Amino acid sequence: MRIYEVPSERRYWVVRADGGLYYDHFTRNGLMALGHLNSLGITIEDREKFLPEEGWLKDIVAKKSQIKKSSKRQESVSFNQIKNFIYDIKDGDWVITVGYNSLRVGIVNGDAYIKNEKVVIYYDPEKDRKVEMDSNLRRNVSWGPVISRSAMPFGLLSSLRANQTVFNVDKHWEAIYHSLYPAFSKEDDLYLSLKIRQEKEINNYSVVQILSFLNEIEVIAKELEGNLSPDNFEELFAQYVVRDLLTLTTKAQFNSPGDIWNKIDFSGLKKSKMAYVLIGYAMLFGNEHAGMDGIIDLETRQRLWSIVADRIEQKGMSHVVDNLELSKPKYDTTILESKDKKEITKSSSGR
Repeated sequence: MRIYEVPSERRYWVVRADGGLYYDHFTRNGLMALGHLNSLGITIEDREKFLPEEGWLKDIVAKKSQIKKSSKRQESVSFNQIKNFIYDIKDGDWVITVGYNSLRVGIVNGDAYIKNEKVVIYYDPEKDRKVEMDSNLRRNVSWGPVISRSAMPFGLLSSLRANQTVFNVDKHWEAIYHSLYPAFSKEDDLYLSLKIRQEKEINNYSVVQILSFLNEIEVIAKELEGNLSPDNFEELFAQYVVRDLLTLTTKAQFNSPGDIWNKIDFSGLKKSKMAYVLIGYAMLFGNEHAGMDGIIDLETRQRLWSIVADRIEQKGMSHVVDNLELSKPKYDTTILESKDKKEITKSSSGR
């Protein structure tokens, strides 16, 4: 397991596949497409890069809209969709497309281009059951993880409610990462993601215990390099409470199943302290030997294991994890990270 560092410059987009009709066309062919030029009757020959002057494009859209007697609002919406697709989405941005039963996240590769050859998906070759996509404005995408609708958290679903074909979801970046990563960081903040798999009514005590444990992990991480020990932990923790030093915040959907998203502030502290939290978080799931070679020395690791193991036993966390059926996101995000390899910690045993 590791902590993935979120690039500050990355942007996030949704490009719909015509209500899911072209989801397979997108994901099986490593692309995304927009049919707005087709619907406007704009014919453009194939070209490897399509980056027309914005003013020219606006005039073309306006003229075609007048011929079709479209309203000014429809004209504006159409132009902005094309503009977003061609100019605003950048190489390396992340894009989400939605199918009937799942969504998929990918990373954009290169600029927009024109390809007039139809993309055909055969669902039953013997009966010639197929779906053709003629949207000729396209961009290449390396598609990563698939998230089923049943596993989509409310926070991510809420980001997909806009009616446009192409729209920005930068403000929902946390929901995207929490859906994919067990742990990630941005600037001075560390984020942890937990999934509640329990389908029965949620036990309030268990929820309180898990949040309390994560508060304790924050204190352990920040005080480990001092004189912290199992014997004086309670005293140090009480000081954090009295002095209002705990920074853990939570966004949660306590449904059955549900999600618990946490953030801890490490402003003014060494980022390596985040790795201490990661070990405590991993131990919650029984992984006491999360590899931190080269990041945390053996003596510190052993001391950390000892203190965290004591708190897990004292708070009965094994029962809490079992009761809530807690888990963490497990997706292969390698493709999404292909254009940036920034990491804080690596595990010798993989993700």
